[in-house]
Amino acid sequence: MQLTEKDQAYLAGTAGPGVQKCMQVLVNFSRAFGAPKLVNIASAHVIPNIPLGLLETLTEGVEMLPVMTTLHPHMSALCPSAWPLMGIDTQYAQAKLPDVERRKTLFAEKGFNQTYTCYPAMVGSLPKKGDYVSWIGSGGQVLVNSTIGARCNRDGALLTLAAAITGRSPYYGLFLDSNRLAEVLVTFDGLDVNRLSKTELSAIGYYLGAQAKSHNIVIDGIDRELGMDYLKQIMIPLTVTGAVGVCHVLGVTPEADTLKDALGGRHPVKKISVDREILRRSLALYTPNSGAGVPLLSPQAGVTAKRDVAPTDMVVLGCPHLSIQEIRLLAGLLVGQHIPNHKHLWIGLAHQQYQLAKEMGYVATIERAGGVMVSACMSTIPDSPIPARVNSLMTSSMKAAHYISQLNQKRLSVGVADIECCIRSLLNSTARTPQVTT
Repeated sequence: MQLTEKDQAYLAGTAGPGVQKCMQVLVNFSRAFGAPKLVNIASAHVIPNIPLGLLETLTEGVEMLPVMTTLHPHMSALCPSAWPLMGIDTQYAQAKLPDVERRKTLFAEKGFNQTYTCYPAMVGSLPKKGDYVSWIGSGGQVLVNSTIGARCNRDGALLTLAAAITGRSPYYGLFLDSNRLAEVLVTFDGLDVNRLSKTELSAIGYYLGAQAKSHNIVIDGIDRELGMDYLKQIMIPLTVTGAVGVCHVLGVTPEADTLKDALGGRHPVKKISVDREILRRSLALYTPNSGAGVPLLSPQAGVTAKRDVAPTDMVVLGCPHLSIQEIRLLAGLLVGQHIPNHKHLWIGLAHQQYQLAKEMGYVATIERAGGVMVSACMSTIPDSPIPARVNSLMTSSMKAAHYISQLNQKRLSVGVADIECCIRSLLNSTARTPQVTT
């Protein structure tokens, strides 16, 4: 493979033992996957729970990182400052926290930006179209490829750390034009996707991931005016049930002004038409507790009947992390309310969003009601320390529902609904699903 003089110097150890080891990781990976060279990256995004010994080894001799590097959320939803309020088991937390604190000190010394969020673009790491980046987190990876047009592979923990320390990454996979083209065409039959709720969009993404598998997709039918809070809901579940790298949205994705652009002039290998029944079946995978056996769709999806949803023990929001607009909605729902002491509301968001929400007055409202706001992973990967007394849980995210259900060996009843319904189920003895979407 081609190595620059600087690459070779790094391999020789001129920049210290940590950089040398990282460069060797990149070279070994490149050779294994046939990458002909390394390229400069614009930014990196690293998981915070790297084994401490490995982190110390790979950062030995490093004084400053060469690129903007942010940190993924605290894993297993373990927020160092808020875990008691979350009801997380004391023995579990105390076993994990010493390493969390030691990593925090090292991150500060080396210049890792301690953002602890799952989408770096939301907190200031904003690459340009065509930039190469190395980000951990499948959701952020598909979003940066699909909405910004920067280029990110499905890099893992070790590779993103090595890229952050060297500023280099293997040139392969989704860095190449030919590997970014769509292969699966998605259309809608009898559904105005632009009027669906966020939860319904999440359910569609969950379905599409299983159908597309590792193929890139192109979606025809989404208006350019549809906001980022909605786009992320359909894109992030694509990487839960599948391994989609790029989700082209016509007129939105920089590389997909037209269907011809997205497909590269080729015919799709598969066509998927999403209708009401497909949406209904996908939502039914995580139906909230109720007397009804069929999940309710919004009126825009063509279903108008009401139904009651049973109370729940816990609500988990913020997978992906909530935006300031979603925090505002949540605060409005909790004005003058009080969550019963035996129930839990976990809310995931970035530190920066928390500070803004505090300035806006939303934090006081939410915390007064009993919600706990944390910069942690709300899919609860990998340990899922859900309090033992919790038997039922609701979330607005198909991704969170998927992982929480699997990680708890299905001991929990997990339902998916919009934020309004989730909060009603937490506060009321019975909760009625709202008839309008937000």
